[in-house]
Amino acid sequence: MIIRKFAVFEAVRYGFATMWQHIGLLSLAGFALWGVMQGIIILAGAGYLAVAQRVQELITKYGCSSLENCLAASGEFARQLGDIATGVGIATIALLIILGLVEVWLHRGYLRIGLDLHDDKTSSITRLFSSGPGVVFKTIIAGFLALVAVFVSLIPAIWFSSIYLGGYIVVTLLLALPSLFVATRLSLFVYFLVDNPDHIGIVESLTHSFAATRGNFLRLVAVAMIFGFITSLVEMAFPLLGSLAVYLVITPACVLTMVHIYRFLSRSDGLAHEQPRREYLD
Repeated sequence: MIIRKFAVFEAVRYGFATMWQHIGLLSLAGFALWGVMQGIIILAGAGYLAVAQRVQELITKYGCSSLENCLAASGEFARQLGDIATGVGIATIALLIILGLVEVWLHRGYLRIGLDLHDDKTSSITRLFSSGPGVVFKTIIAGFLALVAVFVSLIPAIWFSSIYLGGYIVVTLLLALPSLFVATRLSLFVYFLVDNPDHIGIVESLTHSFAATRGNFLRLVAVAMIFGFITSLVEMAFPLLGSLAVYLVITPACVLTMVHIYRFLSRSDGLAHEQPRREYLD
């Protein structure tokens, strides 16, 4: 196998340059992605406000001065409050599941747009909603397996820190490095799944990612640190609209950077497309 190594700053430069070339489509897709996620969160907030109002109505109904007094004075009040708490718990779990599924679905579509733009194909906002249930299912299962692998590699650090109760921080961090290594080497699995939905299986996406990223661990960590730093600066500079700015600018640049890296590295994994365009990363 040929080990290919990309240039970090050239890859990041490509991501931002291509993002500005297609700023209209990417901003629209980013705004749609941000809007859907925020809409779900707003609906959840409205639901919790309704619950708080219902609890206040119960307190008024039973003539208590506070929640604690009602709990002490009335068993019926405690039963009704318990029913409300159970409903809130079930609704919260359901909301988290829905939020996770929608995020996986939309982000797979966003990656599809990034792949289209890299390959000089025509793309549109409808691609954001183009991921089928098969890709979503594969992504969730592959992501779970990746998390298991990361957790297993983290066991020595967890064991050491539990014995020494927070002591020897440097040793704990060193023992945690394998988990960072595994997470980084498996980070391209979703790109393989989105790019080859009918030809790549769950386990294959993980093994292909591990093979393609060989020799590029530190480079991928550097890319993650660069975008993490930029994201932090944007959120500090725009505290009220930081998340929207991230979706409109940072996310598309990051996706295009990683798509470009994926295209470059996947050629060494035997899954190259006919049209990988940029050669300057050699």
